[in-house]
Amino acid sequence: MLKFTNKYYEHGFYYEAPTYYTKVAEITPGDIVITYKIRLAYLESRYKHRTLPYLQDAYKNTEATTSTLAFHLGLAYQYNYQFEQALKYCHLFRKNTDNTYTVGRHIRQCSIKIEYVNNLKKLNTDNQDYAPLGTSDCRSLISTLRREGSTGGKKAYDDNYYEDIYIVKRIKYDW
Repeated sequence: MLKFTNKYYEHGFYYEAPTYYTKVAEITPGDIVITYKIRLAYLESRYKHRTLPYLQDAYKNTEATTSTLAFHLGLAYQYNYQFEQALKYCHLFRKNTDNTYTVGRHIRQCSIKIEYVNNLKKLNTDNQDYAPLGTSDCRSLISTLRREGSTGGKKAYDDNYYEDIYIVKRIKYDW
């Protein structure tokens, strides 16, 4: 069954491969190679976020903490929106590799996401804010808000204020 499953992975069937690797793992529990193959398959699939538990387990059970495993764990944290953890493992890997381009790109992505999440917290209100849209140059944010003082100051049938569209500009690192 493992040979059959490897063929799925080798031919790019990343959606199916994790399912079959999981079945193989049930037959041979605790096999670190199978766990590794499950995580690789998930990293290549559209279900990248599912790889985190497998990578955490593999990382706990290996002594090679500066290997590509650290980088893959960083990616898994990034795909699960845990950017601080992602940075930790990506930096660990970057210290021990000659090829820093790819890991550097992921470090920049995580840093930008942390910055945006922290900055956007002060933009959120207790009102109904929805449909945010960032411009391609990342300098403006357009959003629909329902709040007191909106144009006309009237309420809709649901007892919430009518919507207005707001544009917030980014100046340097602040909104």
